[in-house]
Order: sequence, then C-alpha cells, then structure tokens
Amino acid sequence: MAGVGKQVDAYAGAKVDARHAPPVHIVGTVQSIVYGDKDAEVEAVVKVGSMHIIVTQKRKPYHKEIDFTRLGLNPRKADIVVVNWLPGARAICHACRLAAGANPRRR
Repeated sequence: MAGVGKQVDAYAGAKVDARHAPPVHIVGTVQSIVYGDKDAEVEAVVKVGSMHIIVTQKRKPYHKEIDFTRLGLNPRKADIVVVNWLPGARAICHACRLAAGANPRRR
C-alpha cells in the first residue's frame, strides 16, 4: 500500500461478493491510514478529485461520527456522505442525517 501523500492506483471492493458489481478502479492520493480498528483492521482515505474514499481491509459499518473524524474527515462539512454497508438503506440514511448535523438517534 502507498503511504500518506503518495499516489495509489488500485482496485477496491468485491472481494467478498462480486455479484452486483466488480472491483472499483481507484486512482488518487492517500490522505490518511489508520491501523488497529477492531472491525476494519486497516482503514485508508484516498482522495480522488473532490471525493474522499474510505478503503478498509475488512468490512466495517460507519455509523458514528468518530468513525469518520478519526480518519481526518468531517462529515458535518461534507455536501454528501454515502455509506456502502448492509443494510445499505439504513446506513446511508443514518450517515446523511449525521452529515446534516441532525441527531441520528431521533426519528
């Protein structure tokens, strides 16, 4: 893996299940790398254009603001936050409320 500040040209995703889509080709700059998360093990943020893509070694749900901030990202300042995790619809809705500054526990 490339280090922080280095360019990366790699494929991500579809390691466990490629039924719905193949791996995604990512070309960008590594913004941060965090080791030791109990779910993801290794997390990296890759900047591709104006997007920040989180790539993990293992699957991890991103439900809490700290999941983003510990990687150097601020979801409250993002225009859009998209989370790809099962069950997808609930996770995406939760992340959008988080980014909008709403209390994700209120309904």
